[in-house]
Parts: sequence; C-alpha cells; structure tokens
Amino acid sequence: MKTLVLLTLLCAGCSPVAIGPEIGHQDGAEIRIYNSRVEMLKALPPTVRALDGFAEIRGWYERERKIIHSVNDPRIVEHELRHHTDPMWSHPVSCVYLPC
Repeated sequence: MKTLVLLTLLCAGCSPVAIGPEIGHQDGAEIRIYNSRVEMLKALPPTVRALDGFAEIRGWYERERKIIHSVNDPRIVEHELRHHTDPMWSHPVSCVYLPC
C-alpha cells in the first residue's frame, strides 16, 4: 500500500499539467497567467466573480495589491497591465464582452 501511495505521488509530480497560475513580474506588478478562465475566476474576489454573469471576465487588475489576473492571452495581459501603468485610463466600449 505504501508503494502505491509513493508511486501516485511521484507520478503526480511528473504530470505535465501545471497547478495554479504562472507568475511573473513587470513594472512593479505581479502577473498571474491562468490556463483557463474558470481557474482564473476562482482566484478573483467574490464580488468580481459575480460580475461574470453580465460580462465575460478574462482579466482583472487588483489595484490595491498590484496583481494582474489574466487568461493566457497576450492582449488581455497588455490590457490589464495598462490599468497598472496608467491609472487614469478607462475602457473603450469594445473591451466589454457580453455573453451570448
């Protein structure tokens, strides 16, 4: 039984599936890139997750903590990074995606 548990742990450690987001830093912000939108939504505050029913959230910038959450899409990362580097910037209308 101990051998089976050990083999399971070893195989899980070799799994190509990443657990959690990839984390990087740029311009003083922590950037978290998630493999899926569902995974990213779980990391967001409940009040932000509640907005997902009205608009499809693919990225979010936590200004107080200087953390960018994003799906694995360079355009979304760039968009959220702009919130960090230019606090007075506001969304153009085309950045709001409503679900069908």
